[in-house]
Amino acid sequence: MNFLNVIFGNIIRFFCELCGNQYWLGIFVFTAAINLLLVPLNIKQQKSTAAQARMKNKLARIKEKYGDDRQRYQEEMSKIYSESGASPLSGCLPMLVRLPIFFAIYGAIRQSLTYIYGASEKLIGDAAATLNGMGVKLSQHTQELDILRNYDALVDKNPAFKGLMNNRDFNFDFFGINLFESPDLGKVAWIWIIPLISFATSMLMSIYSTVNAKKTNPDAAGMGMGCMMFGMPIFSLVLTFGYPGAVGWYWACSNIVSTVISVIMTKMYAPGKLIAQ
Repeated sequence: MNFLNVIFGNIIRFFCELCGNQYWLGIFVFTAAINLLLVPLNIKQQKSTAAQARMKNKLARIKEKYGDDRQRYQEEMSKIYSESGASPLSGCLPMLVRLPIFFAIYGAIRQSLTYIYGASEKLIGDAAATLNGMGVKLSQHTQELDILRNYDALVDKNPAFKGLMNNRDFNFDFFGINLFESPDLGKVAWIWIIPLISFATSMLMSIYSTVNAKKTNPDAAGMGMGCMMFGMPIFSLVLTFGYPGAVGWYWACSNIVSTVISVIMTKMYAPGKLIAQ
């Protein structure tokens, strides 16, 4: 995972610098670029949906013929899916790819001084020791974020700590919210907006996917496409409440961009068109 953290740390830094050191904007543009790279998976998903629509009559026939024989029905259904190249789980393929990327980005953000700013291990250690001496408690899990939150105090103590940022002056403010802060269930704060945005955008994406699935293939929608209508938004809310705001913002951006791409893919690769072809 360290290898991926290095890669994504450098990519995040590139996009932040590209966007005038505005961290929230850099994350959004970065997320858009990542999702554009995943477009082939969206196309595959649309083609699989079309294939499922084509199989509707075949599935109905085997259900009528083998409905009482559960094992035989499953065998025949699997055979039809195999021959068509479709999969009832195709809907969660993009999500399965997004999750490893999410955790790699989390690792890069959690250790921002190492992977985004490129600070030396020694300087980070000295900063931690200095803050400990000043009575500042550092979490072992988010030590580098804690150091960044106390950056001004460190520089006032010793100007040499300016090297932690390697002359990179990123702005982590998102309309008054510090994206390096972490939501705390025991303390209501503005940072709660980030998980709520993540939940809302995930719900939007889930509703669109469910409604679209019911239009194109009601049977497949009934089986579920791997992401339950309410399951993913709730998962998104719980997940982002446990991470710094920057990670939650990435997840929200990913939801937004994914939904836009899904709308475009549905227009371009509508099952009706694919079946006609």
